[in-house]
Amino acid sequence: MKNTANTNTLHTPRSYDFPVITDSSDIEELKKIFNEMQEHKDELEISCGHYFELYDLAPVGFVTINEKGIINEGNRASALLLGIDQKGLTGKEFIRFVIEEDREIYLLHHKQLFETKTPQTCELRITGSDTAPAWIRFDSVAIHSSSGESLSHTVIIDITMRKNVEEMYLKTAAQYHLLAENTSDMIWIYNMEDDVFEYVSLSFERLTGYTVDEIMNQGLSILMKPDSLMKYKATLQKMIVRLKQEQMEYYTDIIKFSCKDGTSLWVEVNTKFLYNKITGHLDLVGVTRDITERKIAEDKLFESQERYKRIVTGVTDYLYTVKVENGKAVETVHHEGCFAITGYTPEEFKATPGLWIEMVFPEEREMIADRFSQILNGKNLPPVEHRINCKDGTIRWISNSAITKCDHEGMLTSYEGVIKDITERKNLENELRLQAHTDPLTGISNRRHFNESVETELRRNLRYPGESVFLMLDIDHFKNINDTFGHAMGDVALKTMVKTCQEILRNTDIIGRVGGEEFAILLVRTDFKEGLLIAERLRKGIEDIEIIAEPETRIPLTVSIGVTRHRSVNETLPELMDRSDQALYQAKDSGRNRVIAI
Repeated sequence: MKNTANTNTLHTPRSYDFPVITDSSDIEELKKIFNEMQEHKDELEISCGHYFELYDLAPVGFVTINEKGIINEGNRASALLLGIDQKGLTGKEFIRFVIEEDREIYLLHHKQLFETKTPQTCELRITGSDTAPAWIRFDSVAIHSSSGESLSHTVIIDITMRKNVEEMYLKTAAQYHLLAENTSDMIWIYNMEDDVFEYVSLSFERLTGYTVDEIMNQGLSILMKPDSLMKYKATLQKMIVRLKQEQMEYYTDIIKFSCKDGTSLWVEVNTKFLYNKITGHLDLVGVTRDITERKIAEDKLFESQERYKRIVTGVTDYLYTVKVENGKAVETVHHEGCFAITGYTPEEFKATPGLWIEMVFPEEREMIADRFSQILNGKNLPPVEHRINCKDGTIRWISNSAITKCDHEGMLTSYEGVIKDITERKNLENELRLQAHTDPLTGISNRRHFNESVETELRRNLRYPGESVFLMLDIDHFKNINDTFGHAMGDVALKTMVKTCQEILRNTDIIGRVGGEEFAILLVRTDFKEGLLIAERLRKGIEDIEIIAEPETRIPLTVSIGVTRHRSVNETLPELMDRSDQALYQAKDSGRNRVIAI
């Protein structure tokens, strides 16, 4: 008899009611049930096959680890990450793949998983298949096998690239921070929304006297007087308008800062607006450089130029006339005024026809004679500047100009000239040139002129190759000298040190002041061994300097020196300075008062 109580259950997947066999119909029903079971078995086998294919081909690693830390199984990706054949995973302790420094992390992870039965995550390094360890993320959940065994089912994800990027970011951020905190320029970020400084570098304290804490969260008014602040804020508003019109990225201005001690500081400000993604506000990023010395020099230059203009307009000129016949000068007449410039009277010039050419500076006579020849051929030439020896033995610079006169047939009959005394102007030009090239305190080349001189020497090396040695010198603890003995004694120390260097160096060597207490030297046509000896003589000579401050206290003066050689004709000055700077920093780090070569 059929069991019909649960006939509908035959259609429920994987749930079967087996009938009691009483007749042939029950056997047929049983066969039908067996057929359905076979179909379900086939489906299950296909599904399991797909699962294991996906499990094995997954891009992330899967491993099953028992409570003792032994790997039961793992997919292909996990085997690749661990650097072992997939079949060889089974039976291995997972901890053997973890680098020694991270094993404690792994053991704690494994222990907490089985104690708490809650999912656990950690990041650690494994030896992997490559030489370098690989970073992985280890995500585990606790499961039980069909036999009731506690297991850790873990997903392994390779995060090496992410970790490398994070490390690179942290290193770069540290480098930028180190650069910002050690540069001589003032670096800052200004919150335009709140009108306050959000960041300032340590150089602010050195240059303005204000500490970082005193400036932070303060407005521009702490560094600017009202008139300067009003002008600069108006400029910022114009910058914002231009920024909205996409017409400007960077802006440079020269403004005056007010220091904490009441003094003023002229600075060159380079700024750029940046959109702060965190706050949603507009920030002003700035790099500010102290140009006080340059501004003072520019003001002096302007004053000198004005003085030069006054001198030039007050100079008395004199005229001369040269009569010409048949292309030859037959008579020269020097008019009144020649005595004031040359010391000779018109009569003396007339009595001695060759006197004028004899007065011309020997090195310039050929040039003047050639010029006269061209004028006699009818050419009008621009004024020429040259030197003459005056009657009293002095040397004067003059400007000599001439205009030709011809008859109705175009024949040259005469030319008239003007002699202008330009000695004062030339002296001023030389003085200004010297000021532009010279450090006002020590009298040696400033940074700009030093760079130009070295670049010229390096270009000469292209034509006539030869060895040169480059030195960077920095006075040790110079700030302490200024703070302890005063800036006046600091200036004495700088000048005395430079004088000592000049006594040791040759005339062909090039020395310049490239920073506050930093100097650079190019030893021309010098091999590396000799350069090291000269560097040591400089160090020793400076160490032996006797500078006595009141009351009879010797000021200790030493230098650290970085040395490098000019390695090839194509090597640039920035490369030399960078390498010698590295050597200088090594000398500083090694205890100062020493010579280090790279």
